[in-house]
Amino acid sequence: MGINIPTLYKHVTDIMEVEKSNGRQQEYMGNEQLPGDFGTSYKRLLEKQKAFASTGYTSIVDKMYGNQLAAKINDEVSEAKLLSLLQDGRQLDEVAVCMFYNVWANENGYKHISPATVGLHKRQNSFAITAGRYGAAAFNEKHIRQVKGQRPSQPLYLVEHDDNNLDFLFKDVHGNPFRRYVAIVVSDSYCDLVLGKSYIVGSEPLQEQVYHAYLDAMYYIRSLTGGWYMQFEIKADKWASKSLKPLYDSIAKFIPPSHGNKHRGYIEQLFGSHHWKRSQQLASDKNWTANNMTAKHLGYNKEEVERHSKFRPMIGNEAEIMIENFFTLLRKMPDFKREEMNAPSKEQNGWMHLINCLWIKSVQLPMSNFY
Repeated sequence: MGINIPTLYKHVTDIMEVEKSNGRQQEYMGNEQLPGDFGTSYKRLLEKQKAFASTGYTSIVDKMYGNQLAAKINDEVSEAKLLSLLQDGRQLDEVAVCMFYNVWANENGYKHISPATVGLHKRQNSFAITAGRYGAAAFNEKHIRQVKGQRPSQPLYLVEHDDNNLDFLFKDVHGNPFRRYVAIVVSDSYCDLVLGKSYIVGSEPLQEQVYHAYLDAMYYIRSLTGGWYMQFEIKADKWASKSLKPLYDSIAKFIPPSHGNKHRGYIEQLFGSHHWKRSQQLASDKNWTANNMTAKHLGYNKEEVERHSKFRPMIGNEAEIMIENFFTLLRKMPDFKREEMNAPSKEQNGWMHLINCLWIKSVQLPMSNFY
């Protein structure tokens, strides 16, 4: 450029002074601006250059970043004390924690804190305090809900079943508009395809429904493949496990769930999925109740559902047509996702190719083994 380094820095300094001036003007909205206290002298720039050469990018991070100089919980001792109060099994509220902490702070030379500070640390350290504050079950529910292991690599390697209170309201011959159905659902963990189902009016399932649901699954698989095929392994919770174990052992390899494991498999994820919810929405006739009626967020217009309470489908044929439509949608409706609007259905996703698969012969069982 034909100029020496000091002259170059002088030109750069002049440019930066203009940008600092822009940065001090609130009405300036352009990109050519710097903070008003940005160092621009030749000496300051050389100091910054040397610091960057020796310490790297940490030298350009301001010491006030994160405002830790003003933090009142700023060492391991104060943090440990606050977390111990938040972990207390009495579930102290933020005001009580603040009160106990400040008593300790007076005795140990620490600054007082506010309930807002307690709330901030409570949210930031949920993983550390949940087990002590709410118990192991709450910790598992909130922080380790994922199912350990991987999904099976092929259909019918792992099948699960569970009960589900269907979120539809029906009326009976006596005019009661709050009748519901409970279902036993059999699903393939490979792709969450519903293989079989059995539903009755009520809130509690019957053991006979498990038999019926697996029989229904066999006929559904036959409708797809043309043959009688059964699963290799099944998962189920401990409900009626002693009575149903002979059935489980006769149709597959059964491994009992571990104690206290609420999220033992993938079927719970199916029940809470968008695909399950969308299928219910499309099958319903203004009688879908979404979340529990006592939930904080209902997920539906309660007034509209109440307005149509007199016109709800009757239990029996009308209800069964709606429920069958719901399960048909679960199987055949494309499993739309935000990132994949051309997704296949659960039935198409890995199942239709079974007709020509050879591996399935290794798990083929005669229907007589079911009885």
